[in-house]
Amino acid sequence: MKPEVLKIRKEVALEKFSFVVDYLTQSICRSAQLVSYFGQKGEDCGICDVCKTKNKVNNADQHEKPKSIQEVILNFLSEPRSFLEIKMNLAQADETKIRELMFEMLDNRLIEFDGKLYKKKDRK
Repeated sequence: MKPEVLKIRKEVALEKFSFVVDYLTQSICRSAQLVSYFGQKGEDCGICDVCKTKNKVNNADQHEKPKSIQEVILNFLSEPRSFLEIKMNLAQADETKIRELMFEMLDNRLIEFDGKLYKKKDRK
């Protein structure tokens, strides 16, 4: 196979891979992302994981507003979670602020990190 053809195939594969990574990591409606991939404009579906998370946050805002993002994280860490799961649960929050808060919580020994997952520190 000619080097030019290989180069084009590699570029196409990288572009597709980039879309998959974006699809999995962005806090944008999954359905809307798929529709936009095919060149159309989509609206939030209301049923994918991203939309459900946004709805939870919006409903919490309307009913019981959590005291802080830290409280939301601590409540969410009822079981060990990855940073991506935490970030997706806080779809409306800025990623940099989440990271800063997570570091602060680690420093204050409120949470632990085992190299893969975060968990609430056991209180003894």
